[in-house]
Amino acid sequence: MVSKTSSSDVYAPNVSPEPISDEDLIRGFILALGAGGRKAKTLTIYEDSIWMLSDFARSLSLPGLATMDRDSRPPLVNFSPS
Repeated sequence: MVSKTSSSDVYAPNVSPEPISDEDLIRGFILALGAGGRKAKTLTIYEDSIWMLSDFARSLSLPGLATMDRDSRPPLVNFSPS
């Protein structure tokens, strides 16, 4: 039997990739953690923390967490003494 290579970037003709929202991203992350056996308290802490990060990014006019990459973050400030 001959094996064929495939690409993970192939989509069905009736489906196009849509931008994902922070809400969808966070919900999926929390669901995955829950399915992995994390305790309810852990899920609550993680979800609250991620929402705080999302709100903080929005307050700085940064893109959503789902679309943010390393080039969209502000430069880090060096607080070490000179």
